[in-house]
Amino acid sequence: MQYELFYLVGERQEANLETIKENVKSMLVSHGATLVEPELSEKRKLSYEIKHQRKGVYVTRRFELPEADDQKESPL
Repeated sequence: MQYELFYLVGERQEANLETIKENVKSMLVSHGATLVEPELSEKRKLSYEIKHQRKGVYVTRRFELPEADDQKESPL
């Protein structure tokens, strides 16, 4: 099944953007996700101020996860 993750990195953390992206990628892959390209990112003005920040980078990442098997084997 395909999913989309959307997250915001505030302008104060923009210097760490690549590290944040790699951490998110590592977390997804460690849970069995297959990443779908491309990853999209765009710096924009926020609709309203959040913690004294007016701009941020919006990041969108698509990924696939195998469907969970709802049927579990009964020990009986």
